[in-house]
Amino acid sequence: MNTVPCYLYAITAADHPAQTDSLVGVGDPPAELRVVQAGEVKAYISDVPEDLKARRRHLLAHQEVLNALLGEGPVLPMQFGHIAPDEAQIREVLGERSADFLEQLQRVGDCVEFHVKATRAEADVIREVTQGSDEIQQLRQRAQRPGASHEDQVALGEAVSRAIASQRASDGADLHERLAPAAGDSRAADPAPEESLAASYLVPVSGAEEFGRLVTTEQNRLGDGWEVRLFGPLPPYSFV
Repeated sequence: MNTVPCYLYAITAADHPAQTDSLVGVGDPPAELRVVQAGEVKAYISDVPEDLKARRRHLLAHQEVLNALLGEGPVLPMQFGHIAPDEAQIREVLGERSADFLEQLQRVGDCVEFHVKATRAEADVIREVTQGSDEIQQLRQRAQRPGASHEDQVALGEAVSRAIASQRASDGADLHERLAPAAGDSRAADPAPEESLAASYLVPVSGAEEFGRLVTTEQNRLGDGWEVRLFGPLPPYSFV
């Protein structure tokens, strides 16, 4: 029994057809892949390379393995750098959680993940919130009058910041509502301060092109002040 640490790529059903002899893993030279099976599920693993770091060649190798597996059937992908103590523990976990893994595999099915990030020009957001807020208009007049205090300036800045955050959240929720019906599932993440939306969508492979067209349609609808970026298709990391 192999008692050295193992690098995990993915979990699949036991009847997943991908063969390890057509796959190479992370490391330099690339590690050979092998399979650990327990019951109705199996894990694709390799030895852990000595120089394992989040370098481009390692990240690409990890992704290429997942893409190859995904091309032949449902996959529960592991994030880069997932390491188990040894094969025995992997086999134990596969056996104990076989039903759970099979349920997750059924849920993700023949699906891929898309990330969508949306950013709106800050000047446009500021213009909208200042024109539409009586509170901000009053605070601006107070801050611009002769002898205005530092507290007046701070109050204006804080009000504008709150309004920007609220507007971005509203914009993001609206866009998410337009995209989500085209996906089987979705996960909204906390966007960066300058973003309105950061979300993941679980989309059937058969609907991937349609989802891409929908994102393009939304970009066109929103106009020049927006940047809607689409990343994918990817293994369904966010849904396992």
